[in-house]
Amino acid sequence: MTQARIRYGPDGEYRLVGFELPNRVAPGEHAEAVLYWRLEADQPPQTSYKVFLHVSSTLDDAERIASVDEIPLNWALPTSCWMPGVLLRDAHPFDVDANARTGTWLALLGLYNEQTGERAKVFEAQRAIAGAVENASKSARRSTLPIALRLISDCRKRWKCGAAAGIF
Repeated sequence: MTQARIRYGPDGEYRLVGFELPNRVAPGEHAEAVLYWRLEADQPPQTSYKVFLHVSSTLDDAERIASVDEIPLNWALPTSCWMPGVLLRDAHPFDVDANARTGTWLALLGLYNEQTGERAKVFEAQRAIAGAVENASKSARRSTLPIALRLISDCRKRWKCGAAAGIF
């Protein structure tokens, strides 16, 4: 697990404490992102958020080759049911578009209110591009977090289990 220190939500109560993400994927390949969350609040929240993970060529999410949009823990545990302090392992499988071009792609990660569609605010964000960390403002209000992936066309060069791009 690569450690992270990113907080989401109105008051930053949803903490992404770590993740596992392939640093190389191939067109048409099945891959998985694993997120580790902890609720840092006194009680379970009222609002339920969905997790989104978009693999895109740019921060504006214009060209997307993979997408995940679901309730955490395989649709089994909405954020409104999370208990404070409990570490949650949240796996999100995804398929890379078979026609995707090779190059470096960003994994854009965030939470959004499933009732209104509004994205949760991001606090204390960092971002990683090809394993190098760049600090954003501690009061950042971005709605997505970029993580670099490198898309390869040669299937013999698939990513190894446990290889991950870094955020922390």
